[in-house]
Amino acid sequence: MKTIVQIKEEHQNKLSALFDSLGIFFAFSNEQFEEGRKEGVKYANGGQGMLIPIDNVKEYVRRFSELEKDTEAEFAKHIPMDDYILYELNNHEAFYTWCTDDAYEVVKYRYPNCTPDDMKRVFKQFSNS
Repeated sequence: MKTIVQIKEEHQNKLSALFDSLGIFFAFSNEQFEEGRKEGVKYANGGQGMLIPIDNVKEYVRRFSELEKDTEAEFAKHIPMDDYILYELNNHEAFYTWCTDDAYEVVKYRYPNCTPDDMKRVFKQFSNS
């Protein structure tokens, strides 16, 4: 069985390899753009500083979608939803803030069947109330 950390690390490594193979880079200033760009290549703005060679946008979308599906399958295979809920509740410090909203958004992305009641149930189970 894989852990959450292992699955996330594998995902990140595959994502980095995808970026490298398609010439995707991140720039947050003109200087960084000039350092990262290739001469004669036009770039599309992928959001949050991501720059994708225009010729590779469709391939990026296709491969990123596949990667996300594969990662989702890994979570479903190895990590019970309640364990992931607890992980994200801790990651978002919900037991300090008593707010589960941010954690819920992340859990819902990986486990589309997760409900606010699932979050409340796990939160209540592990909180000191």
